[in-house]
Amino acid sequence: MPIRSGPDLSSPHRVTEEDRARWREWARQRAQDSFRRGRIAAERGEPGQALRWLERAHRLAPEAATVSFPLAMARMSCGDPHGAISLLLPLLQQHDFRDGWVALAAARRAAGSHDEAAFAIGEALSRNAPDEAVHGLLGQVARAAGWPGWCGLSGDGTLHLARPPTPGAGRPRRAARSVRVDGAPGRQR
Repeated sequence: MPIRSGPDLSSPHRVTEEDRARWREWARQRAQDSFRRGRIAAERGEPGQALRWLERAHRLAPEAATVSFPLAMARMSCGDPHGAISLLLPLLQQHDFRDGWVALAAARRAAGSHDEAAFAIGEALSRNAPDEAVHGLLGQVARAAGWPGWCGLSGDGTLHLARPPTPGAGRPRRAARSVRVDGAPGRQR
């Protein structure tokens, strides 16, 4: 049997650019369908199903940032904070967004990395207004990091200050606050 030194270019089974384009379109459609099914499963409260579909979408479209964040959330819902972190870190290097930093803080906290969770919260609050839905997480991360509290500025100029209560200390004392916004005394809500 003769040994060939290279590919048989006369073969009718060569992959052409048209073949590659068809395959890319096929993969794109499959990734979109998997992503849609994953989002539907997540909305129905089926984290295992959501995870399976979103993992498939990610395999088919690994560079799609729109898949990475929902997949990270599905991994968190299924108890895999390290898997969520592995998606969130490169995503946040490309796209700086509050929910990504908050998710990274939650994942790092769940993984037991309290200092890294505090760093993520610092990143979120340094460029984004705090959302009331995450005030509890902010307090938990601050307490675990040994911080006296956290603060953030809303788009309307409201300064949010929070000092989490010390466990077992009873009713927390209010800290004295002297806040000025645009030269005028700030008011506390």
